[in-house]
Amino acid sequence: MLTSVCGFLNQLSDGDNSHYRLRPEESLGMKLEILPIDMSEVLILTRKEVESCLSMKKTIEAVKEAYIAFANNRVQMPPVMHLDVEKYNGEVDIKAGFVEDFGLIGTKIASGYYDNHKLGLPPGMAIIVLLDLKTSMPLAIMDGSYITAYRTGAAGAVAASVLARKDSKKVGIIGAGTQGRMQVLALREIFELEEIRVWDIEEEIGKRYATEMSELLGIDVRHTVDREEVVRGSDIVVTVTPSKKALVMESWIEEGMHINAIGADGPGKQELDPAIMKRADKVVVDSLNQSKNIGEME
Repeated sequence: MLTSVCGFLNQLSDGDNSHYRLRPEESLGMKLEILPIDMSEVLILTRKEVESCLSMKKTIEAVKEAYIAFANNRVQMPPVMHLDVEKYNGEVDIKAGFVEDFGLIGTKIASGYYDNHKLGLPPGMAIIVLLDLKTSMPLAIMDGSYITAYRTGAAGAVAASVLARKDSKKVGIIGAGTQGRMQVLALREIFELEEIRVWDIEEEIGKRYATEMSELLGIDVRHTVDREEVVRGSDIVVTVTPSKKALVMESWIEEGMHINAIGADGPGKQELDPAIMKRADKVVVDSLNQSKNIGEME
């Protein structure tokens, strides 16, 4: 994918890594001023290269720092641009923003195509572009799928670290995809997990999750076809699906339970019974304005 992006950038610059603009005094004559941009200096990172320098522990610390910056009004972040591609059961989000004192602008194009697994393709892909904050000069183009997976997992861990019971050991997972895995990998950095229960709309995917995660974590990971069984008795419940109807019912919720509702990241999505929001002692969101337009509070 990154090779294609680089090729596309080269085509835009006619193959010589330059950028063209019209001089104001010559615009009628259509003469061009050439402003060279040396794209060879732009860092290109593949997924493997990103993986080699990213750990979940470091990601959790970075996400925590980003949340603190956002809470202190040091972040400029416009609303997410969301595109539904209903014909192919897909969606594309474009996100951008910067922290005032970091010196970088980050832009990410991320997709979720939920039938891709039938074609042997990943269900989600992403590309991240970094620009210099002062000049907008491109600094890096990188695979964003791995970062997205880790960042979202880390966000769940940061939330649970301050909202869930410190002795949480049992986790219920609704949705056995990439985030179903990343949320658990992040949570185990914070908690001493002993038991994971998982449900997925695709039974075989849920069974594969249980087998793979049990081997990876060395703890009891069980698949069930009953969502209620996943939720009841859990200390932490994580929902990570693209559902547009409630999957977790208020009657299953127990006192002291913490819920990380991750999946409802676009208009019309819903994973929780609305009655849960009314019953909860505390509802915490990362961006109130955004949560009013997308997600469980929409």
